[in-house]
Amino acid sequence: MVSWKSRTIRKIAKLRLAVPPFGPPIGLVATTLLVLTLVMTGCGPSKPFPMTQVTGTVTYDDGTLIPGDRIVVTFVPQTPPVDKKTYPRSGNAVVDTKTGKFDIVTTSKYGDGLIRGKHKVFVVSVDKKDRQLPVVPFPYFSGKDTPIEIDTEESPLKIEIPRPKS
Repeated sequence: MVSWKSRTIRKIAKLRLAVPPFGPPIGLVATTLLVLTLVMTGCGPSKPFPMTQVTGTVTYDDGTLIPGDRIVVTFVPQTPPVDKKTYPRSGNAVVDTKTGKFDIVTTSKYGDGLIRGKHKVFVVSVDKKDRQLPVVPFPYFSGKDTPIEIDTEESPLKIEIPRPKS
């Protein structure tokens, strides 16, 4: 008497022989095409929002540099969404800690710039272990509460924040 296990093994063996020994399985081809399509088109369209390049400086209001191993400026667009699914993305720039300057801003793809128009701006300074340093006072490090607003037409941007009270 043949057990159910040996019948199952025989069926699987027959199925394996039915698959041609050349070429990848259809599922793999479909997945590869899907991934390539997504990579080629990016994570989302940037066409509904016109982009522009900006440069600028970030310092204290007295002109001195903000200390830190890495300073990141985030630009939160004030542009309304196109529809319920298409919202503008924030942009980020890494500041040169020796000069206070930034010249590459990334929103979707590296160096693509900012969405044109007005943006709320907040600044974060971190140490080598990515711990936030207390060198930027509240609300200037908060995206929700920051009073700084810029317009991309004013490039090069001059972002000044007050020194924290010691």
